[in-house]
Amino acid sequence: LPVILAWEVNIDGPLYWITASSNLFWIIDLLVNFRTGYYQHGNLIMDGRAVASHYLRTWFVPDLLVLTANSFLLVADPILNSEKDPVGVGLLRFAKTSRMLRIFGFVR
Repeated sequence: LPVILAWEVNIDGPLYWITASSNLFWIIDLLVNFRTGYYQHGNLIMDGRAVASHYLRTWFVPDLLVLTANSFLLVADPILNSEKDPVGVGLLRFAKTSRMLRIFGFVR
């Protein structure tokens, strides 16, 4: 991750599959979070509707934004690197830096 963020590294070959596997992991994590209980006032809440509602109100939007940016990165990196479009390169850099949000989300 730091190498991809710091330098213009093309995501191809083994790095593509590592990135795709990581993206798949985060997709599964997003889905599992709908069924992961939480504590409220010292009580463990495991009711499916309450858990899903809590996740939608708290971490769903940041998780979805990061996941969308990573998915965009996987699709757009080969296209933007082949055309050398300055606007596209800026958009790609934005997608790459959004990966840092995942680190903050992981620490939560």
